[in-house]
Amino acid sequence: MTNLVNQEICGSVCLIELINGRDTQLSRPLCFQLNQAVDAALADADVDLILILGQGATFLTGYPLTEISSEIYQAELFQLVDTFANAAKPIVIGLNGNASGVGFELALLAAFRLAAPDVEVGITEVALGLPPCAGASQILPRLMGADAALSLLHAKKPVKASRLDAVIDAEIQGDFKAGALRFAQAMSGQNLSGFSMAERSEGMADPAAYQTGLLNARDHLDEDDPVKADIVNALESALLLPFSAGLAFERDMFVTAEMRPVSRALRHISQQRDMTHSVGSSNSDEANDTASGALLIALLNTAEQLCHSGTPIEVIDRALFEFGMAKGPFELADQIGLDRLKQINASLPSDLRRDLNLLSALCSSDEIGQESEAGYYLYDEGYRGAVNPEAVLMSEGLMEGRPKKRSPAEITEIALAALMNAGCAMLETSLVSHPGAIDLLAIDELGFAISTGGPMHAAQEQGILHLRYQLVPEKGLPDPQEMLLDMIKNGLNFSALNREFEAVS
Repeated sequence: MTNLVNQEICGSVCLIELINGRDTQLSRPLCFQLNQAVDAALADADVDLILILGQGATFLTGYPLTEISSEIYQAELFQLVDTFANAAKPIVIGLNGNASGVGFELALLAAFRLAAPDVEVGITEVALGLPPCAGASQILPRLMGADAALSLLHAKKPVKASRLDAVIDAEIQGDFKAGALRFAQAMSGQNLSGFSMAERSEGMADPAAYQTGLLNARDHLDEDDPVKADIVNALESALLLPFSAGLAFERDMFVTAEMRPVSRALRHISQQRDMTHSVGSSNSDEANDTASGALLIALLNTAEQLCHSGTPIEVIDRALFEFGMAKGPFELADQIGLDRLKQINASLPSDLRRDLNLLSALCSSDEIGQESEAGYYLYDEGYRGAVNPEAVLMSEGLMEGRPKKRSPAEITEIALAALMNAGCAMLETSLVSHPGAIDLLAIDELGFAISTGGPMHAAQEQGILHLRYQLVPEKGLPDPQEMLLDMIKNGLNFSALNREFEAVS
């Protein structure tokens, strides 16, 4: 196993240095080795105080998003938190560089925190729908009160450590390691009773003001952002429960939040962006334009087929808007221009081209969207936003069989099935490198909300096998791609393909 920590005895101080290298996350191996090192220092009778430092420009940046869903990783992390929380000797953490997420939380568990100038700290995973999991919701209010703690935790971005006087005990100028060691050696010779975070309560000196802060925060909660409510509840538990029970409450809250679909989607997109940043995009701008065009054509074709089977244009658009698109496919098509979309469709490879009969009929009538003040919708004075009656009549003329109006859930499922299938066609022909690239294109180019995770991720969440059975002739959709059928046969999913791409990149 690669050595990830260095341990050195400096008089009565045990110095533990994290060997970050290129990876600044609190990985499972680092969790294990750091726990072992701290346990050994706690058991050493000659050690009075433990000093933990990082290396380089960063202390720790949080947990790996690829591991945090693992019960094994969570158990390793929570064991390390318990070791820090229950340490019988003072721990000093020196923030040589930025500390975010669980890296900052571990620092909060220490008796003392030192920081280099310009260091930034924060619980940035809140932006991914994840509340604290290593004590921040219990410690920050003990040190700085409810209002300041809520402000920091709800910020979703780092702040300068120098602004947090209640949290940072000293700023080290110059040689950080030497200065931190001097601080630790000076403190090791003193009587440091009451150093545990469980015994700190200065931020709760006025319980009425603390509760008022929580009530004010509850009045401004957004139901679309449940993690903020999680944090308020956790801060309330800090006031009402013993420290150990508060930590348990925080962990249960975290495990629940980690399983929310919106958090999974946000983490997926964050990972895909990080991977694109680290390995670069493998697609040319031309390939990306073709892929995003193919996605929109597949979606518009599906919307037209739903319309021809009896579901109104505005119902389809509303369902997909509520799913998470900035604009429904018909409204988006009108904005882009139906004539332009006709050209895009004609330029696509044959297996991605679709028969857009309603679009073609509208173009033949010179109704090409917003530019002509009529497309799927009307845009002239007094009628703006109304469905174009000509489009309705044309669609009725294309209808086969008895009309069947689909529910919003059915519309979403059928649309995701079509996008999933088109995505597999693009993957088969290497137009795109991996499913995550399709998700990024849908978010960046087609207006999919980040909270959906993109169409491939959303399809996996809905169930790949379940959506495969939406791809039937009576719904006017293409047959399932061979790649899709092979994935189902072999028990694979899009996450596995993303991991495979990352491994070889």
